[in-house]
Amino acid sequence: MSEPIVPGDKAQPDAENAGEDLCPQCNGTGRYKDEECKNCGGSGKVFVPVGTP
Repeated sequence: MSEPIVPGDKAQPDAENAGEDLCPQCNGTGRYKDEECKNCGGSGKVFVPVGTP
């Protein structure tokens, strides 16, 4: 089962060129302004493309 897509993802989580990164909005905590971070869905991570020019 693949990871759900969240608003902060810049790549499909199950794509070959996808890598995990800390969410830039919550800095990996999963919380933003005392609420669950909407950018990462509370996970603290987003998927970004890697290895592409």
